[in-house]
Amino acid sequence: MGLFDKKKRIGLVIKFVDGLDFFSADEDLEVYIEPNENELILKSISDKKKPVIHLSLDKLRYVHKTTEKEIIEKNKSVVGRAVVGTLIAGPLGTIIGGMSGIGSKKKTKNRDILIIGYETDGELKEITLIESSFTFTLDKFYTELKKYILTDDSTNSGRIDL
Repeated sequence: MGLFDKKKRIGLVIKFVDGLDFFSADEDLEVYIEPNENELILKSISDKKKPVIHLSLDKLRYVHKTTEKEIIEKNKSVVGRAVVGTLIAGPLGTIIGGMSGIGSKKKTKNRDILIIGYETDGELKEITLIESSFTFTLDKFYTELKKYILTDDSTNSGRIDL
């Protein structure tokens, strides 16, 4: 084990939307994969007094990347859009979905939304994050995070101890 055995962590700055009681909606977070500790780390940028969240990568069940536009296009009616938005992205989806069916057409940036599903105490939970003006490496982060998701194929391969 030498100096070069450590894996490089990959992270980004992104806005929190929903899924953890420790952060406020629209709060900027630093989120990164710490491969040497086998953890996903989430910490507030604006409030250093808030706890740093350590989520074991073994608890990850899925990661999904979508966009505001995809949520909006799921349904044409205001109520339908709000419902579909809620199902896809929780409270953020309700707001985006409902608002997409009203008002004048304005060109807005189509931001990426990252949904991270994990299991804790036998219960499936989600953390929803949305791209901010400080988010530059979302695609790279998403691709890297997907590598830690166990699939049905990956659970049957490798070493088996009896």
